[in-house]
Amino acid sequence: MANFSEVAEIIANFRTITSPLFLKKNNRPINISEGYVLQKIVNTNLMHSGLGQIRAHKIGCTSKVMQNFLKINSPCAGDIFEKTISHNFVEIPYQGFTRVGVECELAVEIAKDFYPGSKSLFYGDLEKLIGGFLPAIEIVDDRYLDYLELGVPTLIADNFFNSGAVIGDVIYNWKRLNFDKIIGKTLINNKVVGKGRASFIMDSPLNAFKWYLDMCNKNRKKINKGDIILLGSIVETKWLNTNDTVTIEIEEFNPLKIYVN
Repeated sequence: MANFSEVAEIIANFRTITSPLFLKKNNRPINISEGYVLQKIVNTNLMHSGLGQIRAHKIGCTSKVMQNFLKINSPCAGDIFEKTISHNFVEIPYQGFTRVGVECELAVEIAKDFYPGSKSLFYGDLEKLIGGFLPAIEIVDDRYLDYLELGVPTLIADNFFNSGAVIGDVIYNWKRLNFDKIIGKTLINNKVVGKGRASFIMDSPLNAFKWYLDMCNKNRKKINKGDIILLGSIVETKWLNTNDTVTIEIEEFNPLKIYVN
C-alpha cells in the first residue's frame, strides 16, 4: 500500500463530501490488520476535522441477517465521533449523505477503562466491564460505488459504513434481560419493515462484546469508561428517503426516532 498518511487523508476527505469513496487498488490496505492501522490514522484526521472525540464504537456483521445482506461473513469494527451521536431523537439532512440507512442495534455502556493486554478474557471479566445495555440506531452511509470490490480492509479503514448513532436510555440492571426473547423492530413511517431477536447477535450480545474486546487486545486499543459499543444490527439495513420517519423499538427499552429532512 502507498503511504498510510496520504491514504488516510483521502479517506477522511471523502467522509466530508457526498461522493462515493474512490481509492486506486495500490492505495488500499491489503489485509485486515492494515485496515485497522489505517483506521486509526483516518480517525485522528476526522477528530481534527471537527467531528470531536471518539465516544462510541461499532461492530458490523455480527448477525447472519447482516452477513447475508452484505455478503461479508465476519465481524468488523469502527469508531463513532461525539458530534455524530444523538440521544433518543435526531433530524438528519438527506442531502448530507451518499445513501443513508439505519440499523436496529443493542449497545453496551462500559463501566470502567479497558486496557489491552495479553490476558484472555472470560465471561466473568465481561460482566465487570458492562455498566448497562441500551438501544441504538446506527446511522450508516453507503459511500461506495461497490463496497465488495473495494474490499473489507478498506471498509474497516473507513469505519465500516458508520456515519453516526442515536442512543437511548441505559438499563443498568441488565442481568434481568433475556436476549433470547427480546424482539427489535425497525419502523419507517409507522410501518414495520423488519424485526429480529437480540440473540441474533452472535447467539448473544455478550459474544459480540467479547469479540470486540478480543479485537481491542489484538490491536492494542484502549476503551474508556462511559464509551458506548454498538454490538451489531438485528435487522438488515434499511435505506431512507426524504421525509421518512424512522422508529426503532426494542422490547424492554425506550423507542428511538430519526426524521430525514
